[in-house]
Amino acid sequence: MPGHVDEFQVRGDVGIGQRSGLGDVAARGIFERRAHPALTRGRQQLRFAGDKPGLFAVSRFDPVAGNEYLIAFNSSPQPWTGNIEVETGSAAFTALAGTCPAGAAAPGSIALSLPAFGYAVCAAGKPQ
Repeated sequence: MPGHVDEFQVRGDVGIGQRSGLGDVAARGIFERRAHPALTRGRQQLRFAGDKPGLFAVSRFDPVAGNEYLIAFNSSPQPWTGNIEVETGSAAFTALAGTCPAGAAAPGSIALSLPAFGYAVCAAGKPQ
């Protein structure tokens, strides 16, 4: 019997014991959390949450440098595309997970597209 969570598929449409890649996602997340302190501590600000499936987004802020990290999840079986509020000083972004634009769409806004049940972690450069 498999001994690790990553050997099981989470979705109900696949049989037990089939590999899903969940372990790869979790391992990458643990690595990113260690490399970026804002992902484990520091101020957090809710950016968007709804009462139906769709976007959930928060920003975390590095407790020392002040850099913003936008974390966005799509809880819908449909792709999501739109703009998300960010700090006005957050102008350039790097993708830590998923796909992120290189820059803000406008001061205080980032244009993001997430696949069904997808997520992204976008790290902003030093605040301007």
